[in-house]
Amino acid sequence: MKTQHVPIIVGGSNSYIEKHVEDPVFMFNYKYDCCFICIDVERSVLNRRVDMRVDQMVKAGLVDEVRQIFIPDADYTKGIRRSIGVP
Repeated sequence: MKTQHVPIIVGGSNSYIEKHVEDPVFMFNYKYDCCFICIDVERSVLNRRVDMRVDQMVKAGLVDEVRQIFIPDADYTKGIRRSIGVP
């Protein structure tokens, strides 16, 4: 029972994408034909790009944004379970 929709997954690590493709809950392999396009870059190039992107995010207000959702006494060992901007 293949659908007529074409999902596109952009970004994330290989393990993130594999989780979505192989997880029986999503049944991705059953529902869709898969085509993977990967960009392979040298680690130093990737690190430079990530450094530049983080600098841009900080200049755009990342620190203040995080301060708004940070709860000092919260238990963050299981991640952040707070929806931002979603009713």
